[in-house]
Amino acid sequence: MTNLIADAFEKIAATQDPNARWAAAVKLSEALGFTNVLVAKANGTLKDIHWMNTNMPADWIEEYIAQSYVDVDPLVSKLAHGSASMALASGQLSREDAPSERAYDYDHGLKGAGLSTLMCTHFGQANVPGTYVTLCSDTDIVDMQRQSPIDLKLFSALLSIVITEPVKSVPNSTLLQAEVALTVRQREVLSLLADGYQNVGISEKLGITEVAVRKHFAAARQVLGAATREQAMAIALQKGLLFL
Repeated sequence: MTNLIADAFEKIAATQDPNARWAAAVKLSEALGFTNVLVAKANGTLKDIHWMNTNMPADWIEEYIAQSYVDVDPLVSKLAHGSASMALASGQLSREDAPSERAYDYDHGLKGAGLSTLMCTHFGQANVPGTYVTLCSDTDIVDMQRQSPIDLKLFSALLSIVITEPVKSVPNSTLLQAEVALTVRQREVLSLLADGYQNVGISEKLGITEVAVRKHFAAARQVLGAATREQAMAIALQKGLLFL
């Protein structure tokens, strides 16, 4: 089986087309007994998903994006600080123990989508985009590991190497449509803040009042989900939204 897997990955890596690579990776995953697989590029610290390739149920992925479940996804937050793995059995969280209603909905939404057991591995460092690979099974994690002909972490590592680009899919189109849209003025005030200007300087530079500057900062914070204007600036920089 090891030679078959090595041969399969050589064939996947030899294909330059991202869509063909992904299709081959899904086929291999299914042959190895995984019900679903996901490979995503994300910044776990900022809860920002750049792209995700997955054969998880489309309606579940659409709900995940629409409800911003990334904010309460323990597989993202607990693995954001470095390369590590985590297993999750879905549908176990009670309303009393759930930190929020959305966390409860996420946990039981996974179960409802048929994603019973998930093994997620993060490859990367804190505060920068890394690769998240999630393998799913309809058995518990012990059986998942025992029944797999390949070590789960090794298989995840191989997937992280060969799947490095987004494919054309509904999830990636949905993520693209959900990209943050800042106004030109909001970009300008954040860019000037990044250059070291404060409200008075920004006001003079743009020829607007300080009250207007504060309003543009407030609007930008709301759009970006930031607590402060400095955090809004950092998020905008990370997303490549600023004029620098």
